[in-house]
Amino acid sequence: MKRNRDRTYSAIACITGAALLGAGTFAKSAVAQQASPQQWEFYVTPYLWFSGVSGTLKSLNRNIPEQNVEASFGNILSHLDAIPVMVSAEVRYGRFGLLTDIMAISVQSDIVTKNVLFTGGSANLTQVIGSALGTYRVLESGRQSLDVGIGVRAFGMSTKFSLNPGLLPGFSISPSASWADPIVGARYHIDLSPRWGLTAYADIGGGPNSQFTWQLLGSVDYRVASWVVMRIGYRNLRFQYESDALRQNMEMSGPILGATIQF
Repeated sequence: MKRNRDRTYSAIACITGAALLGAGTFAKSAVAQQASPQQWEFYVTPYLWFSGVSGTLKSLNRNIPEQNVEASFGNILSHLDAIPVMVSAEVRYGRFGLLTDIMAISVQSDIVTKNVLFTGGSANLTQVIGSALGTYRVLESGRQSLDVGIGVRAFGMSTKFSLNPGLLPGFSISPSASWADPIVGARYHIDLSPRWGLTAYADIGGGPNSQFTWQLLGSVDYRVASWVVMRIGYRNLRFQYESDALRQNMEMSGPILGATIQF
């Protein structure tokens, strides 16, 4: 039973945490470097994050003790209940920009027991993460750019845990949590050649419940055409959250793959 709970909590952790790519880290590409600084620019980036997860999770319900979580991406993938949504977007005008991101995912898992105290059960989890970051371009040359900005990252999680009756009566609990963290971030891009480039992103923040959150991301960029850039990289995200219903101290990291499309 503990192993299955670990996997269930691993799924929670994978879909919790900040919006992928730091609220649209991939959205600005080398393609945009060539656009007029005084015209509107629009970018959309669907992506996949092959994240593993480690840390601790605790519900304040005494029937669910603190769990040490460590899971691979493959383990989390096996719990998917629906096709996940992962997409970021950026709007720019001159030196000003708005980065947005949304990630929504739903997972489910059976809880296996020894059929004595309880006769099995189930867990369902849904997570939606959204973010927005207003930016200003402090550096722009023919080959490189630097954006800095402030914004917010918001989290919403709903869960339902059920155990079927055995020697003990069955029960269900539905802990949920939502919070938002102010963040500050910076993004740097450099063109290595007409087709190849590098992008780096970092942010840090926190709030009354979330004691801290930070992330780092780096990617190698390849321009396939004038309107699309493929990106592959690595991302690390860390956050700590505590409420009356749930405590989390999690780290997520793994390869990332995305494609930026310019409109």
